[in-house]
Parts: sequence; C-alpha cells; structure tokens
Amino acid sequence: MKISNLRKENRGEEIHLVADVENTRYETEGSKENTIWVSVPREFEEYLTDDCYDGFLVALLYPAMTYGEDIEIDGAVSKRLMRNINKFIQEILATYNHKLKRITITVKEVTGAPLTSTTHIGTGFSGGVDSFSTIYDNYVLEQDPEYKIDTLVCLNVGSHGMFGDERTGKLFSSRCAFLKRYAAIVNLPFIAVNSNIHYYHKLGHFHTAVLTQISGFLTIQKMIKKFYIASVGWNYDQWIKEAANQRNRNIEEFAEPYLLPLFSTETTEFILDGIQYTRVQKTLAISNYPLTRQFLNVCLRNEPNDKNCGECLKCARVGLTLSTVDRLDEYKDVFDISAYKKSEYMLMCMAVDQYKSNPFMSDIVNLGGEHGKKYPSSGVVFIRITLMRLLKKIVKGLARLFRMESMLRRFMRWWRVQH
Repeated sequence: MKISNLRKENRGEEIHLVADVENTRYETEGSKENTIWVSVPREFEEYLTDDCYDGFLVALLYPAMTYGEDIEIDGAVSKRLMRNINKFIQEILATYNHKLKRITITVKEVTGAPLTSTTHIGTGFSGGVDSFSTIYDNYVLEQDPEYKIDTLVCLNVGSHGMFGDERTGKLFSSRCAFLKRYAAIVNLPFIAVNSNIHYYHKLGHFHTAVLTQISGFLTIQKMIKKFYIASVGWNYDQWIKEAANQRNRNIEEFAEPYLLPLFSTETTEFILDGIQYTRVQKTLAISNYPLTRQFLNVCLRNEPNDKNCGECLKCARVGLTLSTVDRLDEYKDVFDISAYKKSEYMLMCMAVDQYKSNPFMSDIVNLGGEHGKKYPSSGVVFIRITLMRLLKKIVKGLARLFRMESMLRRFMRWWRVQH
C-alpha cells in the first residue's frame, strides 16, 4: 500500500486534504476509491495538515494489517507517532484481533519537531452524554486557559453509517446543522470534517473507532495542541473488569485507555476524558448544565432535530437516570417524556434483567436504590422478559411464514400464467 501526493484541493465551499492510495487488494476487490481525503469548510483551511501524513497513516493502518500489506509513505510522519505504531500500537491491535498481521512502514522522512505553533484546544462534539460531560468539565467549569476547550469538531468517519450510503451523508449533515446551533450560542468555532476514511474500514465502526476518530483529528492537528476525546465506555473500575470480554468486538472498550494516548504527536496531545466517571455520574453532572436541555441528543432512532424517542436503549439509560432524581421533566423540549413513561416499567425490567451483565444498567438500578425508586423483583422480571422474548420469536416466525406464503402465492400466479 503506497500513500503519496498529499495536497489540498479547492472544491467549492470546502477544501479537501487528499492523498493518492495504491492498494492492490482493494483494487482486485472492485474498489472505486484510489484516494483518501478529508474536507473542511473554507474558513478552516489553515487547520488542514498538508505537510505530514499522520492522519492518513493512522486511517489506513488497520486495513493494511488486515491484508498484511506493508505501507510506503512518500512524505513525512511524526517521529513520535511512527515509534509508537511500530513498538506498541501494532501489538495492541494484534492482541485485539489475532487475524491482524504486523506490517512494515516505510516513510520518506520522520519529523521530531512540532508542525507549527499550535494554540487551540479541541474536542469532538456529538451532543451525547459523553460529549457534553467533556464539554461541561473542560469548557463550562474549566478556568485554566491552557486546558479550556475552544474548538468543537464533528467527524464523519464511520459513526454516522457506511461510506457511500446516502443516509450517512444526510445524517452527518443534519447532525452538524443541529450542533452548530449550540456552537453559535457559546461562540465556539465548529469544524465539520467530512471524509472517505470509513470507506477503508469495512469491518465496521466498533472495530476501528479509535483509529478512525484519531485519524480525522490528526488531519487537522496543525492548529490544535490538545484534543480531549470523550470516553464512550466505562469508568476505570468497570473497564478493568470488562475489557477482556470486548476482544474483537469493540476496540474502544477493549483498549481505549492505553491505546488512545499513543497516537499523540509532537504537535498534538490526545487526552481521554470522562473515563474517571460512570455513565450515571456523567448524566447527573450535565443535568446541571442548562444548554443540555436544548441540545442533548442520545437517540438511536430519531433525527437530531426530532425529540429523543424515549424508548431506545440510549434513551432508556438517560430516562431512567433522570427520572430517578426527578429531573426528566426538565428535558421535555428534547425528550419524548410521554413515550418514555409508557415504556418505563418495561425499561426498568430490562435494567434488572441486565443488572449483572451490563455495568450501565447496574449503576442505574443502584441509583434507584439510593433514591428509593422501587424496581420490579427478579421473579417478575424473569416472567415479563421471558414472555417478551417469546412474543418476539412468535412475531418473527409469523412474519417469515407470511412472507413465504406471499412468495408462494406469487409463484402460483406466475405458474398459472405460464401453464
């Protein structure tokens, strides 16, 4: 795999940072992509890092290890990053996924000096609990200018969906439009970074999320000296207990605490934030930040401009936590409270059912115990959950049956016409 010809391209309202990619395996598998790129709005052109390949090296590391292809880079890479990839990062990735192969990386130049006199402190911003927790700690409450966030970034590198899917682009655009409203209120720059990085990560976002996220940030490292990365998993104690179960399932929950800082360069330091808290602690903390009542967006189902549905897994976690401390009604503008209340008892049953297997749910049930919220007994939960699962199986079975009957009827009509 060869990466070369790093350049900026002016494409209307956006400036693209582009490199050519020569990759035999992808070409033989029908790839139509022979470049890797990110783009930013024109006003943020100075952020694009066009004098080193750090971002694109990280972006293509996992795919290269998947196919056992060495990487050749016709340009400069951070000395610190290169050393960490060769000594540590490849070993961590191979431990996560035993099918990955160690590769050799050849670069034209390594640079041991910062790329520029960086000034900004950034974070990724999605509007979720983890994201707002980082903003609340390191922007709202932080007084030290050396650590206070002053730039918000939203990446399209896989969390919005697969590359090339029309829905992915629409979701990214709608989320950016929603989040920019918050950025305007707090008067912070908001950088929407679009890309085709996730084209090269066909195994799925959960396997490569740390790498795709870091690669996007590294392509704009030129102006940012610190990046806070909001932890999306457990706190330290939970991570120690649960990480081993995430091998080859979720790279963030398997190795995020020690993998992520290794991507820091001489220019930009990456700081994992929020792992010092449980998800319940984060939710309760940000409930003290009034703007979350306008912009909290956790839903797995609805668009950002719609209310959180109140019924999906993420809405359930937030709803159960806030209702326990009598603060859910404060989120009526962004949360479908009536839908949540109709489902609350079943969501409580689900929390009890997952008490031993899901740290997020055990924390919520424990919070309920501290505040006198009565959860269903394990016996009642067993009956309800068993019935619910049985009903789902019946519905799925009937759906398959009716589809087969429909196909049979169509076949018989065709047979009668032909014969």
